[in-house]
Amino acid sequence: MKKQTILSKSIAAMASLALCATVAHAASLQNGSTTGAGELFVGFTATGGTGAGKSVVIDLGNALAFSNSPTGTTLSLGQYGADLVSTFGSTWYTRTDLSWGAVAAVGSSVPSNIATDPTNTIYGSQAVSAFNPAAAPSTTAFNRATNGTQAPVAQRILQNMATGTGGFSQSATGSSASNVAIEAAGSTQNWQSWMVGGSNVSGLGNTPFGGFTSEANFAQSFSSTAVGAAAGSDAVGALDVYRMVRSNATDSEASPTTGTGAGSYQFSLAVDSAGIVTLGVDSVPVPEPASFGALTSAALLGIGMIRRKRGARA
Repeated sequence: MKKQTILSKSIAAMASLALCATVAHAASLQNGSTTGAGELFVGFTATGGTGAGKSVVIDLGNALAFSNSPTGTTLSLGQYGADLVSTFGSTWYTRTDLSWGAVAAVGSSVPSNIATDPTNTIYGSQAVSAFNPAAAPSTTAFNRATNGTQAPVAQRILQNMATGTGGFSQSATGSSASNVAIEAAGSTQNWQSWMVGGSNVSGLGNTPFGGFTSEANFAQSFSSTAVGAAAGSDAVGALDVYRMVRSNATDSEASPTTGTGAGSYQFSLAVDSAGIVTLGVDSVPVPEPASFGALTSAALLGIGMIRRKRGARA
């Protein structure tokens, strides 16, 4: 019951924000956050065509609340089509030069006013070919890493969201929703600057946020092919989101607490051609993965294996 209450409050807050008709001066972090800690962000960015270099970044709410969703859950997280169309054009969802991904992080300290994961926990997305909450995830996890490796990656994510000039909370919304930022092309901390080829990752292995091994796995490019047929939806994009608790965590809510191994599946996200973002939680247990893309700070870490145990995580 407690988990559902936390989630309900998060969804109610987002619904209220989505209905807001006043354009704020700058995008606002949700749930009382001042640093972006624990917030789940999705970013859309174009490398060419209409809106080239721009990014639309959305703060969907507390990642831990979503992680506590019961298996089989499907929830709408708001409609953002107007912002996507105004930035990237009416056919944004057919463009192979437009991609989206999802990320969240907790930094070196855990905010006292927000329910979050252990310090330096990271969430990252994996592109998936079909949004189908009735089936097991088809993607493989990023590996967890030591505190020394995950800490700088978490800091880069939060830098983009809260403190970086031109990043999320420094950008005018250009939207009727305060939880949406439309980041200008060339901004020093915008979403695109942290993707492959971006100005901020050239010396960090050229990986998303200097930590995820490949943008081909982290982000998903759009096309004219729907990915939601299996779920009976018209989704044009889908992502599985994984949680990486630092491998040497001692926090009571971190499981397992030692060793490098695979991160755990938390939930999936889908977006349709109207810009409606949907959360789903796969209802079939995840099998033991084989080889994984590693979470690194500029190089690959060793491959690990671990069985997902939803009941053991926070």
